[in-house]
Amino acid sequence: MGFFQLPSIPEWTWSAADWRLLRWFIDTSNYDDTFTDDDLARYRDAWSRPGAFTGMLNWHRALLRGYREKPPTMVLWGAQDSYLDPEMAQLSIEHCTDSRLEVIEDATHWLHHEVPDRVNSFLLEFLNR
Repeated sequence: MGFFQLPSIPEWTWSAADWRLLRWFIDTSNYDDTFTDDDLARYRDAWSRPGAFTGMLNWHRALLRGYREKPPTMVLWGAQDSYLDPEMAQLSIEHCTDSRLEVIEDATHWLHHEVPDRVNSFLLEFLNR
């Protein structure tokens, strides 16, 4: 988390060698059948868009900088995440005035790929309330 606070350096480091470090992170944080080669190519394209990867890092940056607004928030968390501790999810929602945490026991960091129907169900329920 401390590394992500640096300006520009995390973006440069993670994007080097055609996103090699980020690909390593994905390869070591999911189930073997979570991503196809086409999925990974689409991710590389998305990460390469101007500002996209910075937007991803900003969640991590905000954790150490505090929050200004308190919008309704739902956090979906894969209990099998290899890199992010479940306590982080609880700490995140404690900064919100209207929050909900759903931990999906059989999912990793990539729960939207692994259990998309459950993710969509949670999102629709939350957004339609």
